[in-house]
Amino acid sequence: MKTCAAGNAKKKKRLADTVNLNGEWDFTYTPASRENVPDLPDGSAFASRIAVPGFWDDQLDGFRKAKWFSSAEFKPEGPATTREYLYGIGWYRRFIDVPPSGKERNVILGISEILHYMHVWINGKYLGSHDCYARAFR
Repeated sequence: MKTCAAGNAKKKKRLADTVNLNGEWDFTYTPASRENVPDLPDGSAFASRIAVPGFWDDQLDGFRKAKWFSSAEFKPEGPATTREYLYGIGWYRRFIDVPPSGKERNVILGISEILHYMHVWINGKYLGSHDCYARAFR
């Protein structure tokens, strides 16, 4: 997350606190949903870990012992891939501490490298969705 405090043109811009969200995240999977907004999984479902940034298909070996793996849906290889790929909803969860100054101003969450469609929740509250296919959004 990056926020910027704007001053007058003669003052040097200063970047506010930045929290880098790269690293290990909690992860779970559910089959593809036809619902407009899928139900947020129970917290106990997030028993796997995933490296971010990274593609879940590159990390399948780490998921093979997860409860959800035996019911996971795979699609056959396609024009952009030479192997089967995991098809469904990947759920990523991360706990962070917002710096104290962030509690008194707007905080911007920047997300990028999502391969298709996403829904975002913060503290269990649904914020919205974005059809982004690898485009960054805030």
